[in-house]
Amino acid sequence: MQRLPGKIAFVTGGARGIGYAIVEKFVAEGAFVAFIDVDDSLGRDAAHQLGEARGDVEFHRADVTNELEVRETIAAVIRKHQKIDILVNNAGINAYFDATQMSEAEWASISKAHGSARSTRCARWSPRAAGPSSTSPRFTRR
Repeated sequence: MQRLPGKIAFVTGGARGIGYAIVEKFVAEGAFVAFIDVDDSLGRDAAHQLGEARGDVEFHRADVTNELEVRETIAAVIRKHQKIDILVNNAGINAYFDATQMSEAEWASISKAHGSARSTRCARWSPRAAGPSSTSPRFTRR
């Protein structure tokens, strides 16, 4: 029995790793998933593998560190699907650096991507974001 039929999910960093696995699991549970990634080629390949042809997923190229790109993508998803029920802020940078050797620019890049909750903020700005979120005082766990 699928647990997410009829739900619309939005996942950042969905083209690889944990994000890919999240998209895959949500699709298996019956959700439609729109996902973003900064890597256009990898994102298109992931969408193909995850069920784009069946209409289960759609890929949008967007960089989570670019607020305008994220806002526009979320707006497009909501225009097409009327809502977003599930939002996963997964995007980040795999930093395989020696922290003692990292430059200020490397730290800034990682902090910008990991400290960014733009998709959450953008979804909150939308009048079509679905119901209370975990940041809402009305959120209750069932």
